[in-house]
Amino acid sequence: MDADSLFGIPVPKSISALHRGEITNNEVTSPGLGFTIPYHGPMIEATLYIYDLGLKEIPANPLDDAVRQHFDGATRDVLSLPRQGRYDSVALVSRYATGSPEIGPEFLYATFSVMDEDRSFMSFLFLTTHSGRFVKWRISIHRNESEEAVARMIVDAYADLLWPGHAALRPK
Repeated sequence: MDADSLFGIPVPKSISALHRGEITNNEVTSPGLGFTIPYHGPMIEATLYIYDLGLKEIPANPLDDAVRQHFDGATRDVLSLPRQGRYDSVALVSRYATGSPEIGPEFLYATFSVMDEDRSFMSFLFLTTHSGRFVKWRISIHRNESEEAVARMIVDAYADLLWPGHAALRPK
């Protein structure tokens, strides 16, 4: 599958320094889990997920209780990775929302510090809704002095695709 959008949600071939991999249609084996879209770049692995969990209605506001509860579950999922044998440790660093008073909330956002045998990296979870679907990014960046800025640059560039008018209103 080679799409530039799914359900009206952008799936760009590249974003920032990342290039899209092969799109996986999860609906075939797991209805409600939508599509998984990997992106690869130097020292960065990112995955875009577009799904509806089989829900008939998904609130448009990422601060809605139903979206926040789903974000809490996604945060717990990341924190449970060591118990599943993936990674030695995962620690929650921070959680908040992106956006501004001018553009409103865009993404719910969590930052994690991840340690594994011989590597450590930062992982970022971004969740929003668009066109009746959940839109989630997981971005992992090898530690450097600007991993959070890089993750925000990727998601802000994607937010500008989701909501084209936000670019002009985004604080510099």
